[in-house]
Amino acid sequence: MIFCGDPHPAAHMPLPGYPRGGVGACTGDKKCSCTVNPLVTPPASRAEYNYTISWRWTYTRSNIFTPSPKMKLKLLTWDVKDTLLRLRLPVGQQYQAEAKSRGLQVDSAALDSSFRQVYSNHWRLFPNYGLSQGMTSHRWWLDVVSQTFRLSGIQDEKILQSLSERLYQDFCTDRYWEVLPGAREALKGCEELGLRMAVISNFDRRLEDILRHVDLDGHFDFVLTSESAGVAKPDLGIFHKALKLGAVSPQCAAHIGDDFVKDYKAAREAGMFSLLLQNRLRKDIPSDHVIQSLDQLIPRLREVME
Repeated sequence: MIFCGDPHPAAHMPLPGYPRGGVGACTGDKKCSCTVNPLVTPPASRAEYNYTISWRWTYTRSNIFTPSPKMKLKLLTWDVKDTLLRLRLPVGQQYQAEAKSRGLQVDSAALDSSFRQVYSNHWRLFPNYGLSQGMTSHRWWLDVVSQTFRLSGIQDEKILQSLSERLYQDFCTDRYWEVLPGAREALKGCEELGLRMAVISNFDRRLEDILRHVDLDGHFDFVLTSESAGVAKPDLGIFHKALKLGAVSPQCAAHIGDDFVKDYKAAREAGMFSLLLQNRLRKDIPSDHVIQSLDQLIPRLREVME
């Protein structure tokens, strides 16, 4: 006897505590797909049923798994920061270097702490670069950088203006950004699988320039930033816009990113398949939905594609 998660009610003798037609002892009904996707042992709990049956089961907003065949995947969308690119050095060190070039002494740890505080407050008060409040992303970033230096002890407004503008411009080049290990190989592998690719990122309008400077821009059909979309992840609107631009249904699209809420969960709520890039497994999602490095991406995609 085997146990499976096929929801066809005629195929199962339900196990206690599970919904009728859910996980159960298979009776061998030909309508059951357990020969394709069996579970050798029954799940230990309803929570395990909800989270670890198999990658073939799609988690929905009502906490129910529904079976899905292998995907006809056409479009893969990517997050960028800490998925494809990362900062070469912490923000505090990069800001300190620019200040030092002007003869100013500022502690990098103080700059790091100030930046985190200012960025968080500014995004809360003026979300998505303040676009709905009449701001531009350029103005938004100049304010963030200036206030970061103010909190770290620099008060001269002329110096602050010059520092902020210089850093804003430099951060759209490869001076401060580097490609994550395995990213180029993963992008090439996706192309060899026949996938079209695009970007969905909570970045500002400089992102296309950054991707061009690091020689990644040629991999993408389009780059959709939260600034150009008018909404930021995890708002489902940005995913819907990407699907429209890609001219694909959610069932034919997948997304990969490093943030559970903004990337993994939001993409699934938009109807897409998604993978979470993190260096450790999580208890709240199936292990097959997590890749711990980009060299695991292509084998995982092969598993889910027709």
